[in-house]
Amino acid sequence: RQWPGVSTATYFWRDSVTPSTYVDSFTVFQGEYSGDSDAESSSMTRPTHRGTRFSQLNKSLRITFALSSCIEPLAVVTSTAWFAILSGMSPSMNFSEGVDDLTAALGGGLPRPICAGIHWILCVAAPLGSLCLLLSVIPTLGNRTVMTAGASLMAMVVVYNVAVNSIVSGCDTLQLLQSALFVLIMRVLPRVAMVSDGESGCIRWLITTRPWSFTAVLLPLAVTAATLDWWGIEIKSVGRATEVVLSMVLLQAAANQMNSLADWRSGVDKADSATSDMTVLSGLLPVKALVISSAVSLATFAVVFADCAGDVDEAYFAIDKWIVIMGVVLSIIYTVFPIPLKYIGLGDVVVFMCFGPAATHSRAYWEGRPAERTMG
Repeated sequence: RQWPGVSTATYFWRDSVTPSTYVDSFTVFQGEYSGDSDAESSSMTRPTHRGTRFSQLNKSLRITFALSSCIEPLAVVTSTAWFAILSGMSPSMNFSEGVDDLTAALGGGLPRPICAGIHWILCVAAPLGSLCLLLSVIPTLGNRTVMTAGASLMAMVVVYNVAVNSIVSGCDTLQLLQSALFVLIMRVLPRVAMVSDGESGCIRWLITTRPWSFTAVLLPLAVTAATLDWWGIEIKSVGRATEVVLSMVLLQAAANQMNSLADWRSGVDKADSATSDMTVLSGLLPVKALVISSAVSLATFAVVFADCAGDVDEAYFAIDKWIVIMGVVLSIIYTVFPIPLKYIGLGDVVVFMCFGPAATHSRAYWEGRPAERTMG
């Protein structure tokens, strides 16, 4: 039915797929009520101030939606800051002390090198979870899946931290209550937050880097960290260790993207082949975006290396710089000109050199204290 005498009014509502966006308006047009009698038509006549009410409602809805669009970013930033305080993990935190606490909490049930690997994984999970949570509210980049992943990682770190501290230092009621509240919020936030349920640019980019292959570099680096700790070589800081590891992951991500582009251009990857890499063929990212991404990843790795170089004494830097240069060159010529080693049967040799001696020696040189660094 159409209402007689109703002025044009506008309504807004949340889209069911992407709640952070607003659909345009639908309009109730003026018209005559097509009833059977004039009496019924007369009884349907609406007050003359209805248009004013609609205008006020429209204005209130606009203000409400404008405020609600700021709720998620504010909640995410506040949660991240709270997490930084609650977890007690910072770049300056002593890595060895954290390993000592975990070893003591387990009562010697696990060897110290294994505890070092576990502690390092949690140290990496902390900044990664914070990054995911912050990205989740950015349009086109984040979505509910990214927020859920970040919240889960942060909750895991908080539970780990409070459990170890409670066993080693005794139960702190206030810390337990704060941690329980934080974990509850991290469980609820992804469910109630009005963020996109659509595709995420971050997830598409992550798929193009082939994250399932990162274990090839992460496991050797974890073994290196455990070995250094076992030898009594103190790692300078959690921040430095995480910085080095993430930079090497970026180098591998860049190499994977260059590999996908090279295989696509050379015709190795085809749509009708079950073994082809579908990174380019599926259109996850445009070719230009893949080129830019690989270049940015390489540049980021170079910046981290330059930052870490100041902590390496000259004798070790003279060796380490050539190891790094060799790793970068091999990651490029693995499938890219002028000598694509993968296509002439030398791919396994390159993989061994990059993920074996190059990665482990480079991390040992970067992370240990100059007076203690040694490779035996």
